[in-house]
Amino acid sequence: MKRLSSLEELVRWHQRLRPDLQVVDVYKMLFQSVFGIMHILHDKAKRYLEEELSTLETQKPSDEPLIENISIDNVMVRVNLRPFKMRGLSSEKLFLAMATSAKEPKGTQKTFLKLWNRFKSLVEAGKLNFDESSLEDFDKKVKRENYPLYHHSERYRRSYNPAYRVVKREVFKKIFSID
Repeated sequence: MKRLSSLEELVRWHQRLRPDLQVVDVYKMLFQSVFGIMHILHDKAKRYLEEELSTLETQKPSDEPLIENISIDNVMVRVNLRPFKMRGLSSEKLFLAMATSAKEPKGTQKTFLKLWNRFKSLVEAGKLNFDESSLEDFDKKVKRENYPLYHHSERYRRSYNPAYRVVKREVFKKIFSID
């Protein structure tokens, strides 16, 4: 899995992986990189994971990596469910990785806002290619709402049908003995 050392490098890598990446998708990635998946670990999370895995098509090889970095400190990763299912990996173990990752201390809004503001600065400086007016509008909206979690953009969902779970890299490696 590719290790990324700067926010600019991280976002560029995700843009190459998924060219339809929008501002809200970067926001979601940064949010997940700081806060993990605590928001989906409720009493039905295990059932939702099982249901999602059972409905995923895996007849054709997926070009998605099994795990992908979503943080510049290389701590948080997304486990893409299509390659996960194709490898026949255990959903029980994945849920354990999710629960273990969620128990560990999560980041702070201050940490998230530092990343988000750095992203905005990179766009404004022309180092990342996103529409500045869309970014400004979205930023005003999330600020008014006190920076909640957002879903992926409609364009991103249509293009990539994202199916993943967020876990800490070291937890995943330990449980699955995978690097």
